[in-house]
Amino acid sequence: MEFERKKINSVAIVCGGTIDNIGWLKENLQMYTHIIAADSGYDYCRKSEVIPNVIIGDFDSVLCDLPNNVKHISLPTKKDETDFEACLKYCKNNGLNKVSVFGAWGGRPGHSFAAVFAALKYFKQGIDITLISEKHKMFFVSDECAIPRQGGYVSIFALSDISAEITLSGFEYPLENCILEPCSPLGVSNKIIGDNGVISVKKGILLIIVEE
Repeated sequence: MEFERKKINSVAIVCGGTIDNIGWLKENLQMYTHIIAADSGYDYCRKSEVIPNVIIGDFDSVLCDLPNNVKHISLPTKKDETDFEACLKYCKNNGLNKVSVFGAWGGRPGHSFAAVFAALKYFKQGIDITLISEKHKMFFVSDECAIPRQGGYVSIFALSDISAEITLSGFEYPLENCILEPCSPLGVSNKIIGDNGVISVKKGILLIIVEE
C-alpha cells in the first residue's frame, strides 16, 4: 500500500511490534528526514540498514548492541509512560509535528492498544500521527479528510468522550450528520465507491483504519 508522505519536517518512529517485510520498511524509511527508534525498534532499523537519529527506551528488549555514534536517551525500566510515548514527547518537544509510526501494532496486544491511546493523546496536542503497517494505516480525524479509493475496507470509530457527528460521502454506506457513539461498531468495514471517500466531523475525534 502506498502512503502519501512529505519529506520536509517528517519523522518516522520505529517500534518493536510486528514488521515482517524488512525490505518494505527500508524503502519507506528513506522518505523521512528524521528517524527515531523506540527501544527494540532499533533492531528493525539495524536489519533495514538504516541509522536512526536517536534511540529512546529503557532498552530491556533490544537484541543487538546500541551504536556509539547514535544519540540514545535511556529511560528507567519502571515508569508511567511507554517507550513509544516517550518518543512522541520527544517529537513534541523538538517541533516534529508530522509523525509516521512503524511497528506499533502486533506483538503484545497491551502494547498495541497502548500505542493507539498514546497516539491519540498527542494528536490532541497537535501532532499529525499515522500508524503504518504493510497492509493498513491508522490515523485520527477531528475535522475533514479525503481518502483516495482503493480496494480495501475503511473502518471508522469514535474515540472521544463525546459522540461524533459525522458525514460520509463517496462510501458504499454513506452517512449524513450521524451520531456515532464512542466505541460503537457501526463504522466498521465500509468501502469507498467514489474517486475519494470524504469524512467530515462536526465534533469528536475519529480513528480511521484504511486496509489494503
